Amino acid sequence: MERSTLVEEIWADLAPLEHDTQRAGSVLRRFKRRESLRIAYGDLIREQRLEAITEQISYLADAILEGAVRFLRRKHIDRWGVPRGPKGEPAEFSILGMGKLGGLELNYSSDIDIICIYDHDGKTDGSQTQTNKEFFNTLAKDLIKLLTSTTELGCLYRVDLRLRPGGSQAPLVICAETAKQYYDLSGR
Repeated sequence: MERSTLVEEIWADLAPLEHDTQRAGSVLRRFKRRESLRIAYGDLIREQRLEAITEQISYLADAILEGAVRFLRRKHIDRWGVPRGPKGEPAEFSILGMGKLGGLELNYSSDIDIICIYDHDGKTDGSQTQTNKEFFNTLAKDLIKLLTSTTELGCLYRVDLRLRPGGSQAPLVICAETAKQYYDLSGR
């Protein structure tokens, strides 16, 4: 199944939930179980190629990440306003998949290696403001909690953040401008 189709299906289930993070976690866990069963059927019964299976497992993780970020971002925007860059443009947040996730090589029990990054320093435009760093740091913490919390439906993913610049000693989220200090992002 295409990644975009997975994201559309997840968002159709999450969008009506408003700010109920507990229900969102249950929706994501049920979705993961259903899709994992579909993937396992292709693996065991239809004997699909290993590359197709690992790609599907990776697309599922990526779609779950996107759905969770959309849900949590909306919740945080409703509370703090839209994070804005220096020219008033909305600041964006991205998750970079590293390791097996980035290589589309996840297996059924893989953890996910991620780096959280946002594009501009600035502040939110709500009645109560936060810096963009505070906004995205809280978003990332809530995302990790949502992904790693264990419920009666299990845990979505184990999350490994040690591959971020500076490892476990580094900030949870990093501004793209700061990332330039760690990586050559010039495209050369």
